[in-house]
Amino acid sequence: MAIERRYAVRHFATIWAALALAAGLAMAGSVVAAPARQDKLPAEMVGVNWQLAAFQQGGKAVDVGTGLTLEFSADGHVSGSGGCNSFNGDYTAGANGQLTISKLASTLKICSPDEVNTRETAYFQALEAVATYALEGSSKLTLTTSAKDTLSYTTGAAAGLPKTGGDDQGVVAVLAAIGGLALLAGLVLRRRLVGRLVEVVNPTPKR
Repeated sequence: MAIERRYAVRHFATIWAALALAAGLAMAGSVVAAPARQDKLPAEMVGVNWQLAAFQQGGKAVDVGTGLTLEFSADGHVSGSGGCNSFNGDYTAGANGQLTISKLASTLKICSPDEVNTRETAYFQALEAVATYALEGSSKLTLTTSAKDTLSYTTGAAAGLPKTGGDDQGVVAVLAAIGGLALLAGLVLRRRLVGRLVEVVNPTPKR
């Protein structure tokens, strides 16, 4: 009986040791598999419609055309336009200006001329290869790819688009005023003509 008890105790202790080891390995595995901490982008960079101003690829300047944009949202999404098709995806920000952008999904419009398609494809590929970002103030943003290509953005009006506001608003106001005066003059003249016709048709008898 004593031998059987010692064997049972020893067997029970072995089982508990094995369970404790398995639990420890599971906890260690969960720690190793924990995702990297997601840093936030600077507030000046989020919710802004960034306009692509320059694109350096392989040490050469690429024609950016017009309408290439990029916008980051606070919930980790990115969207914009390639000059023809709109796109969206996800981004992950890390320490020291690290930034990665997921595979992008875009609309499937047929764009012409061919240069637009070529430019858009190069733009999407560059965004998917982004590795770091650098924000200068609140109006200039530079993204650098793993191949050291650069995408430079500004928050100003897109190149090639007509200027709005300013002097144009003054011209519109003047034209509106002239139109209003012309309408008023037309109403007065019409009233006088109607009065003259009434006098001709039904002349006032002389006393």
